[in-house]
Amino acid sequence: MKIKLSKIKGTQSKRDEGNIGELVRSIKDVGLICPLAVNQNYELLAGRRRFRAISQLGWKEVECNILDSKDKLFDFKVAIEENLKRKNLTDVEVAIAIKEYDELKRKTEGERIAGGKGGVRQTLAHGQGWSQDKTAQDLNISRQAVGTAIQIADAIIEKPELVRLKKGTLILGAIKRLKQHLTKLPENIKIDLKLGDFRELIKEIPDNSIDLILTDPPYSEHFLWLALGKEGKRVLKPSGFLIAYSGQFHLTKILRLLEDNLNYYWEGFLYHKGQTGQQFEVNMWNRAKPILFFYKPPLKKQEKWLEDVLVSEKPEKDLHEWGQSIEPFKKLIDCFTEPNETVLDPMFGGGTVIRACVELKRNVIGFEIKKEYYGIARTNFQKRP
Repeated sequence: MKIKLSKIKGTQSKRDEGNIGELVRSIKDVGLICPLAVNQNYELLAGRRRFRAISQLGWKEVECNILDSKDKLFDFKVAIEENLKRKNLTDVEVAIAIKEYDELKRKTEGERIAGGKGGVRQTLAHGQGWSQDKTAQDLNISRQAVGTAIQIADAIIEKPELVRLKKGTLILGAIKRLKQHLTKLPENIKIDLKLGDFRELIKEIPDNSIDLILTDPPYSEHFLWLALGKEGKRVLKPSGFLIAYSGQFHLTKILRLLEDNLNYYWEGFLYHKGQTGQQFEVNMWNRAKPILFFYKPPLKKQEKWLEDVLVSEKPEKDLHEWGQSIEPFKKLIDCFTEPNETVLDPMFGGGTVIRACVELKRNVIGFEIKKEYYGIARTNFQKRP
């Protein structure tokens, strides 16, 4: 049900709820994923930061869930339990439902908070107060599951575009990457990310302007390799390199497609440590992946020496099912470019090449055709005004 913002009460908070600038931008781009929760008197029960954000955006009304009694809260609990058993909800829907239930119980039962003499926990409101332990007990799930669900829901509320990832583990991975590696973007590099088919977007890049193309394309999509070679020849600077990961089954055809426009330089390998895949068609344990090196004439070999077997400690698949380890990409970027030169990844997927460029202070241009991955990269890497 949509309710006018002017009718919603209890929107002020006594505690500092932090900066909401990023939340405002996300809601503007993607919309409001999680409705607010109010009681029958339109008193706000959950969603104060979202209320502040949409107020800044000038919204006049907002979608709300109305819970007007403890009976309805009980019904809400039953609905969650049934859907958890039947697995009718996505990870995101379950997380949001658990968080909302926890918040509403704290409103009705009181909330345990740290404080008091000697670190004794105090209780707000009445009774013994509510906690995540009680939510877990009430919903018959583990305390860890409650904590993880609330963490996922908080991430979705703060960055609604993460909802496109669907799986909770991918959402947590995105937040982990954001906090670990991208808390501060370098001021002196350019990051240009665009959503769409690279075969069209790359036409916007001027001739002879890219120092290195570094990418991990879909190996079986031969038409992409043909376009990659053709456009690579145009946008690469003279003596610039195209370096791409490849699969084994399509290798000979990929080589022919690239050789139509660029010159072969070398073939290296990416060596995967740990668990590896089985290729039943040839009875092979597949631990090595070809790395193809092509260049645009005239040939000017790189100044730094590079060992042609790069080791991947662990693929980074928390953002993309085909994600690769960042360290080999960093070695390639460091060897074939200098700081402030420009790298292009025309199919950036989970954004590992983008992150490697950021860490090494290279300008980077990236294209991605899938909205969910583009949205994550834009959140993590795009500079804000």
